[in-house]
Amino acid sequence: MRPMNDVEIRDTIKEIFSAGADTTRNSLCFIIYHILKYPEVKDKLIKEYESIYGDLTKKPNITNESLDKLVYTEAVISEVARLKPAVPVFLRATSLDTEIGGYKIKKGTQIFTNYIGVHMHEDHWNEPEKFNPDRFLNDNIVKNSLLNFGGGIRICPGRHWAIKNLKILLIRLLTKFDMTLVDPDSPLKSEFKSVEHCNELEIYVKERE
Repeated sequence: MRPMNDVEIRDTIKEIFSAGADTTRNSLCFIIYHILKYPEVKDKLIKEYESIYGDLTKKPNITNESLDKLVYTEAVISEVARLKPAVPVFLRATSLDTEIGGYKIKKGTQIFTNYIGVHMHEDHWNEPEKFNPDRFLNDNIVKNSLLNFGGGIRICPGRHWAIKNLKILLIRLLTKFDMTLVDPDSPLKSEFKSVEHCNELEIYVKERE
């Protein structure tokens, strides 16, 4: 595979910033919903921030190195992405004639890949319906069983940037504000429009003391 030229690099960077804004915004909404629905998860996140940044009454000194230490935060991001990916399907085209699951597919055929089917498959995940960030704290994750950023040579080039952005946003929000769901029993409301859009998230917000 040849290296990218300057025009391709420029266009890729532009796409990361433009496409990443929409997916990051909706991903953050889904993450906030889940951590407020499961207060024990929020408590673990706060403890992780305290262990790395110290006194949370002061503004955390966020560095690239400190973000890499947020193992539990990344586990929460991954688990929410498994259950509620901002991009639940991807469009791909076959590069040659092939056969999948007994179906013959001609070269150039466009295919929608259903990532939710993979993310919720019992062959890959124990109790897939359960929200459990701890599952990402071990090394037993089956390869290619989490596809929220796609996979292969066309995996999202902005995936690391997106995860760091979400980590920063969570630190800023959770260390500055106390948040609770208006109705903990209300389901998350979303709608698919090229990406999965968070339609409504009602929360109470107050400054942390």
